[in-house]
Amino acid sequence: MYSVPGSVQLTVFLTSLGVGFLLGIGYDVFRAVRLAAGGGRAVTAAADVLYCLVCGAATFLFLMAANKGEVRGYALVGELLGAAFYYVALGPPAKRAGEKAAALLRRSVGLLARALAAPFRLLWRGVCAVSEKTRKNLAKTRKNEQKIRKKLLPKIKLYVYNLFGTFFH
Repeated sequence: MYSVPGSVQLTVFLTSLGVGFLLGIGYDVFRAVRLAAGGGRAVTAAADVLYCLVCGAATFLFLMAANKGEVRGYALVGELLGAAFYYVALGPPAKRAGEKAAALLRRSVGLLARALAAPFRLLWRGVCAVSEKTRKNLAKTRKNEQKIRKKLLPKIKLYVYNLFGTFFH
């Protein structure tokens, strides 16, 4: 049976502690991005699935590089212990910092969106003002045309245009 020397096992275990620590940091980054993006359960579920895929790929690549692709229990336990150490030691402050960063990012994106939309809002207000003036002018013109028509057109029903006007009104 093939055995791995103790020094290699210790090296793989200590390296797996570091990988687990980095995966813990990665989860806080995913959490901050998810909070900044907003959304509900669907976004949370998608982010969690994506995080699990990233963790699986990172573990696979780590085991391929460090342990010739052999899955050993001490390597997986080392990753779990590294992640647990991160969550106990640095997790709560990192979580608060991530939430503050997400809120700041959300506010910054909101301000940027409002700044980029401001010229279009001004343009829209101008278009609305012009269209309102045009609507009022057309209404005034229509009233004037009706007055002129009443003055110019005789009330005699025998004229063809008066007959058509009676039928179509």
